[in-house]
Amino acid sequence: MLGLLGLAVAALAGAAALQWRGLLEVYHLVELRRDPGQFEAMLLGGGSKEDAARQFLREPEGKQALFRLYLAEYDRGSSGFNFSTDLLRRAQEGNVTHGSLVLWENGCSSKTCTDTKGQSSFSVSNLPQDPRRREVILGLLGACVGWTFRIPELPGIEFQIQSSKGGKADPPAWPQDPAPEVSIFGLPTPPEAAQHVCHFRVLKK
Repeated sequence: MLGLLGLAVAALAGAAALQWRGLLEVYHLVELRRDPGQFEAMLLGGGSKEDAARQFLREPEGKQALFRLYLAEYDRGSSGFNFSTDLLRRAQEGNVTHGSLVLWENGCSSKTCTDTKGQSSFSVSNLPQDPRRREVILGLLGACVGWTFRIPELPGIEFQIQSSKGGKADPPAWPQDPAPEVSIFGLPTPPEAAQHVCHFRVLKK
């Protein structure tokens, strides 16, 4: 009898803990909707915070928050090269019209094109400051496939995440375009370790 009572108490305690975690997840999700800037801390925070962050990814603002983390990861690595600053400068100077960025576990690459005039590409080692953070970001990036993003820090540039597999990248499918814009130099050839490609284009003024 005492054994059955103990099991019942344990079951009630477990149910209460699950209910409490669910309530916390709802609370954190409300906080994320109010301030998406908390996304990184919650995503890496474990427990109900991480649950809320993953739930937030179902919403456009959540995908935007993950994309910002993804783009920041290029500059947080060991390459010592600021991709965002360089891309914005070249776009404003008219030295790039479209291209792609690729990030994987320990490296990254960039390919830029200027209409039909030329291209530039390179790959570098890019060890992450926080391996777990990069692993989580790359593991969740599938939630952003097919979505197009703009961020205030890089005005006039539009980004789109597409899938990559076996060294072949899916082309971009830009909104309002009759067909995907593909450079005459072809799509990037990402390493097999990369599962996604970030296409970008400079919007015409």
